[in-house]
Amino acid sequence: MTDPNLSPEEVESLFFDLPMGKIMSRDAELCPSSLYEYVVSQRSTSAKSSAVSTVSTDSVDSANTSISVSTVGEETEEQRSNRLLLDKLFSSLFKTARSKLSGIEPRKNSRVPVDEKTEKNMSRVKDWMPLLHLFDPKTFYASKQTNFSELPPELQIASNPREATKMLNTELNIEKLTGGNSNHVYRLAHPLFESRPILLRVYGSGDDEAIDRFRDIQAMKQMSEAELSPAVLHTFKWGRVEEFMDEVATSTTDMLLSSPTLLSDIFKVLRKMHRLPFEPFLPENVNRKRFNLFASPEGSSSKDPNAYYNTFANMVKANLRSTGKYHSYYDENMDEKVMEILCPTSLERVSLRYLRLASANFKPQYRDSIVQYYTQKLMEVRSYFQRHNIPLVFSHNDLNPGNVLLSWRLVPKTYRDPTHMDASSDMISDTMEASEQSSVIQRKYKTKFGAPVNLVDAKGVIFIDFEYSDANYRGFDLGNVLCELDVDYMKGNGEGEPGYIKYLYCNPLPEFKEAWKDLPEEYPRLPTAIHAAWKRRCEAEEEDEDSNLHSIRQDEPFTIADIALRAIETYFAADDSRQGRKLTKDQLAEVFLGMLASHFYWSLWSFVLACNQDDCTNNIVGEEGEETFAKGSSGLDYMYYGRMRLKEFIALQKWMKEKEFI
Repeated sequence: MTDPNLSPEEVESLFFDLPMGKIMSRDAELCPSSLYEYVVSQRSTSAKSSAVSTVSTDSVDSANTSISVSTVGEETEEQRSNRLLLDKLFSSLFKTARSKLSGIEPRKNSRVPVDEKTEKNMSRVKDWMPLLHLFDPKTFYASKQTNFSELPPELQIASNPREATKMLNTELNIEKLTGGNSNHVYRLAHPLFESRPILLRVYGSGDDEAIDRFRDIQAMKQMSEAELSPAVLHTFKWGRVEEFMDEVATSTTDMLLSSPTLLSDIFKVLRKMHRLPFEPFLPENVNRKRFNLFASPEGSSSKDPNAYYNTFANMVKANLRSTGKYHSYYDENMDEKVMEILCPTSLERVSLRYLRLASANFKPQYRDSIVQYYTQKLMEVRSYFQRHNIPLVFSHNDLNPGNVLLSWRLVPKTYRDPTHMDASSDMISDTMEASEQSSVIQRKYKTKFGAPVNLVDAKGVIFIDFEYSDANYRGFDLGNVLCELDVDYMKGNGEGEPGYIKYLYCNPLPEFKEAWKDLPEEYPRLPTAIHAAWKRRCEAEEEDEDSNLHSIRQDEPFTIADIALRAIETYFAADDSRQGRKLTKDQLAEVFLGMLASHFYWSLWSFVLACNQDDCTNNIVGEEGEETFAKGSSGLDYMYYGRMRLKEFIALQKWMKEKEFI
């Protein structure tokens, strides 16, 4: 039996020296419950809660109870899959219509009744138009309040989900889209709504605690209202329907590295996101909305976000200790572990949730030491952020290239679709009015000459996928984007490959090629390159006060470090009266802290998903014939990725100490 009190250095050696199958197992013991469970259970023996809530009473279980649909002839596997998907979708839509129009609150986890008695009592739902409801919910509900004689006669009526599926099974065009590690994503289109396709996102079945759906929906709605993301049309516990952006580009690592300014454009939008309110995502507000727990101190959101934690932490700990009814996981470091439900910043709150979920998968002989190690390191990172007085913001937390949609006019010509080679900014203005063609589903804006364009073309850059969005330290997003800049998930997807490549490991910069050639993959190459470029920048400014990074011409050679440094400077210039002058060491330290926190956070996330039993992680990889772990639907090897992010955390922390950033 291994000594349960391994030192931090000994724990780190485990992850460097042992195969992951020796450290973790996919067959876990019972996972410790969230502290929410213990608090709620003490309030009422019948009350049950979970660490994740939703905005809908619809459930995965009820949605998966498929309504039988008679079919003609043999179905292909794809046809059957699409039919079951529509069963789920129309079942949930019908339940929503029933709730909104009939005043009947559906019971949680209940099936959608389709018996005659129920339908007769739902007079306002008897004219349910599933197609209109799906594609244009605003018009559908408005039609119930007045006589919409102008509605197309082709909008057929269905009296229940079974009829809707049977009626539209062959009419809807369903295309499964690629990408995503925790979702299945589909594009749905219909001839009656030819210019207004929608996106259906089906959540993975095993991510109930790994992803906070309550904040996910809240974030997307806030971003949509700010015109920084697509609109949300419908929400269910098992998924949601969103505005689909046709004729737009999804950013890639290659695009970002082929333009000296594209990353700066993204950082400008990130700055706008960070100016949106973060208070709705604080535990004091979310806990009250979800569980009616812990009335927050008056004014704590605007004055001191930590006031909520400081007020209730001791109460929760005392309550738990007085009863003694909690999992042994909480025996050690309870002061820190209570942050999972009370800490204002998601770095600590969510990392501790992931640590709790992963703890059951660590081998018993290492479990206590690894949990202690991660807890200690998290508190170290927290102290770095607090020492630098980094502000809280509304943070995306997962801003990688695949979560950025671009207008084709911003895409480097090398990577433009042939039909968009002539995309131009000439007709785009800073302020654009809504077009007459705009709708709740697809927002349209007028160009200078009155032509309609979609949200992406109007704004240039928008963000998607807010599953991890929350209140967090400002530097986290800045650092996370740069971590993702050094990773290309479009490559490394062959048999036996991890599902990504490290860009600078595979493509070292000429000035560092010799110095880096024998260094391991986890060495902080991008921070090293950025730091060197920043020092050159400082030296150049000392010689020439008019030196300005933004003055570099588009046709001049540039590197990944130049791109990153210019983007960071663009972000901070909004708060700097010097407008484009050099970054301070404190500002650079904040970015590197964000990279450090990103490595820490995503290593734990990866370990959780590697051991997940999930229909979105159904590709299994073996390690030395001993243990099997999950891969994401995109091909990402979670276990390999998680270990690499932890090794990068260790290496970057050491580097930052050497450079006196921490």
